Amino acid sequence: MPNNKKTTPKQQITEKIKNSQNVLLVTHVNPDGDALGSTLALFHTLNKLNKKVHIVASGNISSKHEYLPGLDNVKHEITSAKQFVITLDTSNTGAPHKVKYQTEDNKINLIITPDSGNFTAEDVSCQEGQPQFDLIIVTDTPNLERLDNIYDTNTELFYETPIINIDHHSDNDSFGEINLINSKSSSVSEIMISIIESLSTEQPLLDSDIATCILTGILDDTNSFQNTNTTPKSLTVAAQMMAAGADYPTIIKNLFKTQPLSKLRAWGKILTKLQTKPSLKLAWSTLSYAELQEMEATPDQTGGVIDALISNLPDIKVFLLLVQTDEFIKGSLRSIAPLDINPIASELGGGGHPQASGFKIYDKTLAEAEELVLNTIEKHLSTSPTTSSVIEQKTTAPISEDLPPQPETETEPKPPAFAPAPPTSQTTPPSPPPPPP
Repeated sequence: MPNNKKTTPKQQITEKIKNSQNVLLVTHVNPDGDALGSTLALFHTLNKLNKKVHIVASGNISSKHEYLPGLDNVKHEITSAKQFVITLDTSNTGAPHKVKYQTEDNKINLIITPDSGNFTAEDVSCQEGQPQFDLIIVTDTPNLERLDNIYDTNTELFYETPIINIDHHSDNDSFGEINLINSKSSSVSEIMISIIESLSTEQPLLDSDIATCILTGILDDTNSFQNTNTTPKSLTVAAQMMAAGADYPTIIKNLFKTQPLSKLRAWGKILTKLQTKPSLKLAWSTLSYAELQEMEATPDQTGGVIDALISNLPDIKVFLLLVQTDEFIKGSLRSIAPLDINPIASELGGGGHPQASGFKIYDKTLAEAEELVLNTIEKHLSTSPTTSSVIEQKTTAPISEDLPPQPETETEPKPPAFAPAPPTSQTTPPSPPPPPP
């Protein structure tokens, strides 16, 4: 009698991994703590299962994540051995063709003898083939374009190889053969532990290294349990990871208590340029490319200040930060729940989460971009009934005096060819506990 019972995405992922031998793990450009933590946790797990594993991410990795176990295994390009294909045109020869090879002085001589006719040098051509992976697992990435040059330079590989897509962004494109998308999870790391548990049926796999990676992802994306994406499960998984030996003091020190001087200078400049529009409960600031260079700071070092401000400015419901780089202007949006600023970012070509989204603007000056974005924000805040009601609310929660920065959780612009998945409503958790000492 046939078994018509449907399997869940997690069960499909478990089975797919067990039947694969050469796995490529990849996450979004400029990976944050959750992207690195969840992917490295899976990397260590698959190594224990004797899989051949490669892990790649383009862009920059913050120095605050240098403590992560196995971080040196993260490469910026795919370096796995590729096939080298030699093609011989047999139009002028007859079958059968006898083929043998000889090695001599670090050379390989291919000897092909046809039954009839002759070969010439013009009959030979060659090309590089694709790396030999039988599975690609993409984490914390809403669309393939967010992989940046990893995808751009290996597009054929991603079309020819089965893809598992694990994410918690509500606007994920579901680009995988198997898609495990849970927008109610605080982080991909929170999702990843359930996959690791499913792979642990024959042997225990969770260890202190994996636990440190998972706890890093949860703490990074929940801002040490202070963000509204914190759920009871976030706390439960975190407790489980600490019991498994996660290096909690090292995680807290690196994520929340160590800031380079250049970053503090950039924050100071952003604060001096802070502007507000009380009628919209809006605050914003900008940082030019010249100012960024003056501070000797990088664009990714500006992210934490926006989260500190949105949580510490009374009567502010929306915060915008525009940072000019040498290629584009990076926009970051934050809001107080339940105000959803993702539609604003989407109209500007980006996306992300309801309370944390981002976008990029090309071919405009910083002043032009500022005017465009402020007009877009005002249009949305003025016309949305939900937004208007939120703007009228007063902030009554106490202001934290020592708020660590939240990592960027933004989505790059998506191409029109992909239709975003419909947003899933978030469940507001109980009030989170205070940040750890």
